[in-house]
Amino acid sequence: MRLLIVEDEKIAAKHLLQMLKKVHFDYEEVIIIRSVSELVAWLSKNREPDLIFLDIHLNDGNSLQVFDILKVSAPVIFVTAYDKYVIDSFKANSINYILKPIDENVLRESIAKFFKIKDYYGKGATSAPGSEPHYRKERILVRKGTAITSIPLKD
Repeated sequence: MRLLIVEDEKIAAKHLLQMLKKVHFDYEEVIIIRSVSELVAWLSKNREPDLIFLDIHLNDGNSLQVFDILKVSAPVIFVTAYDKYVIDSFKANSINYILKPIDENVLRESIAKFFKIKDYYGKGATSAPGSEPHYRKERILVRKGTAITSIPLKD
């Protein structure tokens, strides 16, 4: 599991890592980024991480700007001292919004939610969790001039 921690305060980043150990969250690699510009550069050049822990207010701006600049599909857990960006976080693959100081139970619940979502979508589900899928899309319709053509997804 590759983690990306975006936090401009070294003490806060270290505290988050300690909290992750405390809740027994295992990861193979952690990348710590300290600014919006560094985040944009890193995401532009590297494979997306499995999970992003993102502070909103960084030294060089608001990290939510990144989602206007780049298409980021990695799930995000916001860890911030500001509650006024909760609605904006929904535009950014938000799994949860944790207010500082980090509560151990909230962090544990956020990670559990991440794994639940990852497991659900990893199975390729097309319906609600716990129910049988009603259908699996095998074809798509494409307009060609005034006609509509059905094309198998495998093609």
